[in-house]
Amino acid sequence: MSGDRLPIEIEKAAMKAYNGGKLEEAIDAFQAAERAYGESGDDAKVAEMANNRSVALLQANRPEEALQAAIGTSLTFEEHQLPLFAAQAVGNMAAALEALKRFEEARNHYRQCADSLGKLGAVEQQAAALQGLSRVQLQLGQPLPAVAALEAGLEAKSDTGFRTRLLRWLLSIPRRMTGQH
Repeated sequence: MSGDRLPIEIEKAAMKAYNGGKLEEAIDAFQAAERAYGESGDDAKVAEMANNRSVALLQANRPEEALQAAIGTSLTFEEHQLPLFAAQAVGNMAAALEALKRFEEARNHYRQCADSLGKLGAVEQQAAALQGLSRVQLQLGQPLPAVAALEAGLEAKSDTGFRTRLLRWLLSIPRRMTGQH
């Protein structure tokens, strides 16, 4: 696919396919972009394309391949001092592990992701990671930590719509009943 095309052109084609819902085409194009960036020696872009491919694979219901695509990319991002990308890569791994029903590992990855995003001030992304953490805690039979994680995720969201306010209020009931304000 790369031929005479520049890596950025392949990346743009991959994003266009992804945004158009053409997942298989996007997966192939992201992989071609990985190769093209690899040939140019841009490790950070290789890792970015691998993470994009991981997201597309997960959406295509191919979680094992999604996990494999994301493995190691967070370390590459850390080496290149790209902490937001590193946290997102850990989140991608968490989502793949959750889809594979490897809930203990998913919980650890979501927690790491949420902590990193919180330190970076990426509030909306942290909220999504905390919601993922809540889901896996429920799967692990840990309802109280799941409620706490979900509540923290809702608190982090800037959305103050009726549904979010209602959920915040409902989740605060157990805390209020036990005298924890």
